[in-house]
Amino acid sequence: MPFTGHCLPCRKSSGTTYSLNIIIPTSSLNITGSSSLKTWKRTGESGKEVTNSFCGTCGNLVLVNPDAFEGMTIVKYGLVDDQDVLDGMAPQREIYCKNFLQWERGLEGTEKKKEST
Repeated sequence: MPFTGHCLPCRKSSGTTYSLNIIIPTSSLNITGSSSLKTWKRTGESGKEVTNSFCGTCGNLVLVNPDAFEGMTIVKYGLVDDQDVLDGMAPQREIYCKNFLQWERGLEGTEKKKEST
């Protein structure tokens, strides 16, 4: 499911007010390419660990695995190469909307959640 994240780490990783993401079952993840992924971990708002994986060559954030979303992986939207796939995957939900800036209204037609669930 495509969604936008307005949590502070998402904002920082995207360099803007939110991050576009796709959440998929970890078991269906297929990573291609020759670079190995490096990881760093942080504690999420839930108190559970969040593992961030980034490209060992260019440093782009690629995947996020929050322990709070067991069995699921967050893929950064902009890293999907297939334009047709992205065109068919408009964000459906916005999370951490409590972090909206005063002027933000969110994306039209999305479900808005104050927290992650």
